[in-house]
Amino acid sequence: MEHRAAPAAHHRAHSRVSLNVIPAIGVYAAIRHEEGLPFSFPGGPSFVWEAADTRLVADVLTWAATAPEAANEIFNVTNGDVFEWRNLWPSIAQTLGVTTGADEPHSLVTYLRERTEVWDRVVARHGLAALSLDEVIGTGDHHADFAFAYGAPAGPRAFSSTVKLRRAGFGEVMHTEDSFRDAFQDLIDRKILPASG
Repeated sequence: MEHRAAPAAHHRAHSRVSLNVIPAIGVYAAIRHEEGLPFSFPGGPSFVWEAADTRLVADVLTWAATAPEAANEIFNVTNGDVFEWRNLWPSIAQTLGVTTGADEPHSLVTYLRERTEVWDRVVARHGLAALSLDEVIGTGDHHADFAFAYGAPAGPRAFSSTVKLRRAGFGEVMHTEDSFRDAFQDLIDRKILPASG
């Protein structure tokens, strides 16, 4: 049975965000930088993932509104590539202006929630939008622990086939690395995350 994939890689709202790891990763990077620590990957075993940029999802919806092939159909939507967090980590670090370090497995929920005062210092130091840690990350830290496989055993991943969508005539794809870069840059441009750490 096919299902609609949840958009996960582009962030436009900034408060009470659910199931979006972007703000949580950005806050984690800023707090690590503020504490003089490297941007170490906090997760567990390596897994291969898929993402769906909301801009791509919007393009699919626009196409489906008028394409006869889409009438009364349900499609999986993903960017069209796969990624592993550790491979993406250096690109994320570059966009956020921080340096990576060796893996340091820990729960982002615990780590971030214990550092609300550090986040407040980051906001003041960089003249960011006056948003609390909770307003910025919502429940994204919980989703990050899941996405990063913190505390999880190794095992296979399931993927969403987009063959039906391609055969119906929608062929647009997006590179997930670009999707994440754009999402972080959007938060930097809106002064929700600092331009460097």
